Amino acid sequence: MLELQLKLLRRYAPKLHWTVFLATETPSTPFVKTLQKTYSIEIIPLDASESGFLESREAALRKLPKTYTYVLSLQEDFLLDRAPMYEALAEACRILDMDRSVGSLRLMPFPGPMEKDPLYHPEMDWKILTEDDTMTFTYQATLWRVYDLHAYYKLLLTSIEKDFPSATTPEQKKTIALKMNCAETHYGQSKLRSNPNVLHLCWDRAGSWANAVYLCPFPYRPTAIVQGKIEPFAQELSKREGFGELTLGDEKN
Repeated sequence: MLELQLKLLRRYAPKLHWTVFLATETPSTPFVKTLQKTYSIEIIPLDASESGFLESREAALRKLPKTYTYVLSLQEDFLLDRAPMYEALAEACRILDMDRSVGSLRLMPFPGPMEKDPLYHPEMDWKILTEDDTMTFTYQATLWRVYDLHAYYKLLLTSIEKDFPSATTPEQKKTIALKMNCAETHYGQSKLRSNPNVLHLCWDRAGSWANAVYLCPFPYRPTAIVQGKIEPFAQELSKREGFGELTLGDEKN
């Protein structure tokens, strides 16, 4: 599915000249080498000890070249299938440039902000997430200030180690990160909101209907893999785009 994601990114966002990084613990495999050459991406090698769900994200940000101060973190099943809103993406970057208090801007409003959330600016479509929003952090496409996202992952890892001392194996830590979903639930959200000086913005969702998610700066259908299974729409999308049938577990990356 990773190759399909890259193919769609190049097809539907040809004007998005952002460097694409792939963090992987197997950077020398033929599969990864082919992706690097075909799609002109950069590789961030990870150690085996950094392959955990949260550990890999923290390590990728730590190893990201310091010249990059913003990052759009994407999971491989975020399949862009139409052109992004280039001006909205540029506006998001300008906000991060001009306002140091902003730590992130959620490009995919899933979930979207509450109706009563205040606008960041009266002439913009960004709203400020408040304590009443159920999710300040989500894995959905969000443009982050590298410092703030890295600090959040470090805080989570430190907190998990302190609060769950019996979780010593990679599998036990993965269970906490995934099954407890500590980053997106109250366990992590309360920690993220503990700094009132950092604002988190979200694109104002156009409506409550399902396809309203497409009316956003980085449009895709959340998400292509649910509980370890590929969603039917992703198979249809892959075939329509000329990629063929998708399978899981056959990409040695």
